[in-house]
Amino acid sequence: MNVFSIQQLSRYSGIKTHTIRMWEKRYKALKPKRSKGNVRSYDNNHLKKILNIVNLLQENYKISTICSMSETELIQTCEEILLAGNPSADYFINCLIESGMNLREKDFLRIYDKAMDTFGFVDTYLKVVNPMLHKIGLLWLYEKIPLFQEHFISNIIRGKILQSIYDIKQAPTKNINNPWILFLPENEFHEIGLLIAYYLLKKQGYSVIYLGANLPFANLNNLKIKANYLHFVCFFVQTIEVKKRILELKPLIKKNAAHQFHILGHKPTLQSITTLPNMQLHDSIHSFQKILTS
Repeated sequence: MNVFSIQQLSRYSGIKTHTIRMWEKRYKALKPKRSKGNVRSYDNNHLKKILNIVNLLQENYKISTICSMSETELIQTCEEILLAGNPSADYFINCLIESGMNLREKDFLRIYDKAMDTFGFVDTYLKVVNPMLHKIGLLWLYEKIPLFQEHFISNIIRGKILQSIYDIKQAPTKNINNPWILFLPENEFHEIGLLIAYYLLKKQGYSVIYLGANLPFANLNNLKIKANYLHFVCFFVQTIEVKKRILELKPLIKKNAAHQFHILGHKPTLQSITTLPNMQLHDSIHSFQKILTS
């Protein structure tokens, strides 16, 4: 069972600490434990409740109405909205965080599948999965939330994306002899963005060679593929020392001047990168997707 401070609860829910205190005083929204020094502490049940409260607020319920509901009524109302309506991306994010934090795989998968039905594959990644992982990652980094929760969530999503990739039945139909080579650089382990690129390529009928995470650039010098033209796709997730890592990659790019390199990452990370003629930067998955359909 996790224990949260009111500041942590505020960051997870997006509700200011003084608002949480006011809800507790006026509506008995939460009943935290208190230390001898009167410091509040919250557990997983409190997190679940405040995320459900936020969800209903987004659906235009009044806070007084929400707080008058029993725990069963609150959960049932949120469930009905999830099943019957078209909840916002934030609604899905809150539901996924709550079920993921509590290691409830069955609920997490059900909510993820509903998001897929609502937004489609790419927009589920852009509007729900990516913001959720970013939020959880930052909270773990700064608050020391247990890393196993982030791993639990990331690995479920990774498995779902792989399932979607394997469900694409058609054989490659475009540039079969000029494959796309996908990899993450050394010390990069977060594959989800790269797997999205894999899905998009396979969906469009391209041939893909997926090399995965944590690949030292020097290893690519040993890659022997008979092809006139190759596309290399590299994702930079971490923002630390990106300039240095790009400089390490550039000799390989220059050596393979007849081939194209696609570098994906966050916009602030890529802004100061000087490109080479056979090097293209993408600060969003939509930017990358456009080149596949143009």
